[in-house]
Amino acid sequence: DEQDEIVSKIKKQKAIIEGVERIINNWSIDFDSYITKHDFSQKPISELIIDSLYGSSEKADYQEDGYNVLRIGNIGFCDFKLDDIKKSILSEKDFKKYELKKGDFLIVRSNGNPNLVGKCAVWDLDIPFIYASYLIRFRFDFDEIEPKYVMYYLMSPKGRSLLNPTAGGGTYNISATDFQKVQISYPSPDIQKQIIVELDA
Repeated sequence: DEQDEIVSKIKKQKAIIEGVERIINNWSIDFDSYITKHDFSQKPISELIIDSLYGSSEKADYQEDGYNVLRIGNIGFCDFKLDDIKKSILSEKDFKKYELKKGDFLIVRSNGNPNLVGKCAVWDLDIPFIYASYLIRFRFDFDEIEPKYVMYYLMSPKGRSLLNPTAGGGTYNISATDFQKVQISYPSPDIQKQIIVELDA
């Protein structure tokens, strides 16, 4: 009887987990409604950034010493998963070169799975971190564009369709140059902030 009760509880938990997974997999960011509501202009990303840099290629490992390294697996759906962190030993100069700052936009540039290429998130933490070589870091002109707006736009089905990674050597890639050519819908900063608030919720 106790075994049956345990099995029954596990089945209920499994049904809840599967239901949540279906919701997560079916949810997406709908930008069509915003585009219908507003008359957005278009701008290439190259006109909105002030700096870009590929990540560090220094070896990372599970160790006590060194700096925390953000890797592909740490980038979730518009957020970060920081429960599995490796570290790299770098000079102070290289740490400053690759150090993440609030508002930094990170995008996966290369992977064997094309669905992971273009995955992106915006760093908003005060923890010392650098980022690995399969990521590109962009810094946007905050007077022109909110990095989180770009993130939400490019993680929507519409935005994802604009990123066309090229295949080669068993991997799919997008370069910083190709990324900067992408044209995105460009509303005023006030409307950008309004969209961010709604999508954050």
